[in-house]
Amino acid sequence: MGFQMGRSVRVATALSVLFLLVLGARPAVSQPPNQRTTITVFDPNATPYEKEVNEGSKKFGAGDWGVSLENLLDPESCEKVGQAILKFTFVKPVGKNDGFHITDGTAVLPDGKIAVYSGGKFSEFGAEDGADLPVIGGTGAYQDATGTMTVLEDQELCDRKGATLTFSLLLD
Repeated sequence: MGFQMGRSVRVATALSVLFLLVLGARPAVSQPPNQRTTITVFDPNATPYEKEVNEGSKKFGAGDWGVSLENLLDPESCEKVGQAILKFTFVKPVGKNDGFHITDGTAVLPDGKIAVYSGGKFSEFGAEDGADLPVIGGTGAYQDATGTMTVLEDQELCDRKGATLTFSLLLD
């Protein structure tokens, strides 16, 4: 006697085949791929506003912090294109001229804001390939952006010394 399929198995198989046929016949609904974009700005060493707060002894130590407001320039035209609002919190000294920090900041550009947040050593900012800080979000044209901001110090642009900030972004 051969194998006989029960009624419920036949119905389930027929429904599964019908489901697959209907699913396959539907037009594909695709979301647009994420868009990659790169933005580079120049942060000259001339800071319009900066304040450092020493929370303890005369030495720089844990809990000390600083805030600054930086002008951001287009590296080609040297025109102001935005501002950076930054906060550094000092965590622990390492040697005489270095230490661990927490950094958070916002680049305010004409079409939106880009937020970064990271921790590391101050010396990373002077590295030849720069310091990478994660982008944690944004607004406007940069809504929900992810990616990195690479800071390259000791750059000379627009007849000034400063840092280039390169945002490598993935946008939804």
